Amino acid sequence: MIQPAPSSLPPENPRVPWTARDVVAGLLAALGLVAVGAALLAWYGPERLDLGVLAGPMELLLLIPVAWLSFHKYGAGWQTLGFRPFPLLALALGGVLFAGLYIFNIAYGLFLSQFNLSPQGDLLVQLADTSSPVLVLLGVGLLAPVAEEIFFRGFLYAGLETRLGPLRAGWVSALLFALAHVTPLAMPPVFLMGLVFAYLFRRYHSIWPSIVLHVANNAIAFLATLLVARIGAPGP
Repeated sequence: MIQPAPSSLPPENPRVPWTARDVVAGLLAALGLVAVGAALLAWYGPERLDLGVLAGPMELLLLIPVAWLSFHKYGAGWQTLGFRPFPLLALALGGVLFAGLYIFNIAYGLFLSQFNLSPQGDLLVQLADTSSPVLVLLGVGLLAPVAEEIFFRGFLYAGLETRLGPLRAGWVSALLFALAHVTPLAMPPVFLMGLVFAYLFRRYHSIWPSIVLHVANNAIAFLATLLVARIGAPGP
């Protein structure tokens, strides 16, 4: 998975067999599947379900159209979706870029706090209010990032790049990534994160760096929120 040294890399990502039309079809199918899943959860009753535990597995629905269009229709393999070796330098560069993102997030959060607003709203607090934090961490911190990176970078960005070029494909994929997170105030930092992930995928031709950074980001955010929630919870 990790290359011992950043050997000479090709100037462009290997072209994928699916087209921009396939990307649109996959996006619409994913939206439909997620909508149906959300409707079923609402019908069954959120009071009987731990939505935090189900949040991560719900994201696996994104992989259904990816599997159908890439594996079934074109016979592509995991390597075509970006599961290729990568140099350790990719994680170092990603860490530097994420440091810049965290500085932006702090400044953005301070700006919103002037209006008593929060970028994430109560989303992370709701996820932390669970009786199964390990399962939520597994879903939100592992399953969701892997599913999102496969869909938004390995499938969506790679398919759009062949039609739009790397720059516009990066912007479009990052915008769709931000919109998928629903919370309006969270969209600017998520959009920038999507640009970073697309850049790393484009530069190192591997989905692994963005997966590692995405997993680390989600896990740290959830654990920090859980810690704050547990410390601030009233005693028995």
